[in-house]
Formats: sequence, C-alpha cells, structure tokens
Amino acid sequence: MTEKNDTAHRRRGDKLEQAIFAATLRIAREQGYPAVTFAKVAEAAHTSRSVIYRHWPSPFELLYAAVIDSLQRDEGIASLSSRRYHNNDLRADLIQMLGDFSRRDGQAVALLLQAMHVELALKGQAVNDLITRNEENDLEIIDRILASACARGEIAHTSEQLPRQVRLLPFELVRYHAAFLRESITQERLTTLVDQVFLPLLRA
Repeated sequence: MTEKNDTAHRRRGDKLEQAIFAATLRIAREQGYPAVTFAKVAEAAHTSRSVIYRHWPSPFELLYAAVIDSLQRDEGIASLSSRRYHNNDLRADLIQMLGDFSRRDGQAVALLLQAMHVELALKGQAVNDLITRNEENDLEIIDRILASACARGEIAHTSEQLPRQVRLLPFELVRYHAAFLRESITQERLTTLVDQVFLPLLRA
C-alpha cells in the first residue's frame, strides 16, 4: 500500500470513528444509556456491529471513548490534568481550577456518569477501573495546587497529610451537579464550596 493510499485509509477510519461516536452520543442523549447498543449505534452510523466489536468491548467503553473524544475536541480540555495555576493564592487557584473542571463536565460527562451508575449496579469492572483512573487524575490536579499553597505557607498540611476523600471532595460535588442535577455548578456555588467547605477543611 502506498503512502497516499495509507493516508486515505486512515482518513476513512477517522471519519467512521467520528460517525460512531456521534451516533453513540446522540442515542444516549435522546434515549438514555440503556438504549446504547451496538446494533443501534451500527445502524445510526451506517456500519456493521462487527466493526464496533473490534474496537470497543462493551457499550459502556464505547460511550466512554465518545465522551473523551468530545472533551478533547474542546479547547483546553485535554490539558486540564497538566495545567498550572499561577495566582499565588490558594483560594484563587481553587476557584479557577474548579471552574475549568466544571466546564469540562458538561452534558457529555453527565451521560457518562449516568451510564456509570447503571454499570455499577451490574458490577461492571470497567466502571471501577474508570473511577480509579479519574480519582488519580483528580488527585494529581489538586495535589499540585496544595503543594504550591503549602510552600507559600497558606496551609500547614502537605497533601500526604490530608485524607484522600478530603482532597477529592470538590471534584465529587461538581460531578454530582453534572450527574444528578444535569447542570454545571454556578460560579456562585463554586465560590461558596471553596470558601465555606473546602478551605476550612484544608486549614483545620
């Protein structure tokens, strides 16, 4: 196969993948996660179930891939875990970071969270693995902010001295809004969360 033909083949593959992802998200939005089956997605994307089976072991992992792809196509989303905050103030860093995180957790993420609840009831291992990965990413983000605050003398405790669930708390509250209230948390509520809940915990 020539380089030109290989490039054309990849483009067809990318176009098909985008059609599959778009069909997956559309079905999840319009009919709910239980309606996301390989048969329905294949029909909507004008492909075969065997093509989907070759790439994704389950409807949940297909939806997860579609959501991640959607997020990465939004400006700045993909780099959230490596982003640095330079406000030289813990409160300002937290509010800015949680604002970025909240904007990331839009409708697509709400669909994924709802799917996770269904899969958890079925004791799906893929969901447990995803939860673990998400928590590790969240801890990487918050620990970097807390380390800078500790170095500036704003808090006395290092990340290692703070309970894991305390450090994960703001992320879980933002996800609650996305999953159950189906809305992004407002800036006012983010500020209240930081001022009245999270900062007092960090400084206790």
